[in-house]
Amino acid sequence: MVSRGFSLLDLLVTIAIIGIVSSIAAPSFSRLSQSVAARHAVFSMADCLAKARELAVLREKNLTVCVFDAQQKCARQWSEGIIALFIDSNSNALFDTGDELIYQAEWPAQGGTMQWKNWRNQKTLVYQPDGSIASNGSLTYCPQTDYPDLRRAIIISKPGRVRLSQDANKNGVHENAAGEDINCQ
Repeated sequence: MVSRGFSLLDLLVTIAIIGIVSSIAAPSFSRLSQSVAARHAVFSMADCLAKARELAVLREKNLTVCVFDAQQKCARQWSEGIIALFIDSNSNALFDTGDELIYQAEWPAQGGTMQWKNWRNQKTLVYQPDGSIASNGSLTYCPQTDYPDLRRAIIISKPGRVRLSQDANKNGVHENAAGEDINCQ
């Protein structure tokens, strides 16, 4: 007798194999998506900073970069709100009447936070007409989950140049401008 279908046993074995393979693959897929989110956030922000520097030079004006909160004020946390580039006509580090909004975009990464740190402890980054910034600093990206190898930094020098962090000592964690492992605590 020739059978033209699957038995219940065939179906149960197939479902069991699919369940085992998917339980093994799911954590890897989650990790891969977080890695892609980290790269996207860092590259998008680095591209935005390069655009800001270029526009400051082209327009021959100070150009402020920050992340707007819900009230269109520059927030300390750079991952909650809208990335904004504007000409701050009165140099008060606020977007107010008379200021020109040049560019804005939704925050690119939903899988982490980014913090701007500079030695002057300012919430904003201001590119001057020659492309430089007032104080060097870095934007540190920290993933929502604690994968140290996904931590990244965008390091901005006083002349305004942007470089991305690297894992120079090959320990699996990128280093900040001082050569220390990026810490997200």
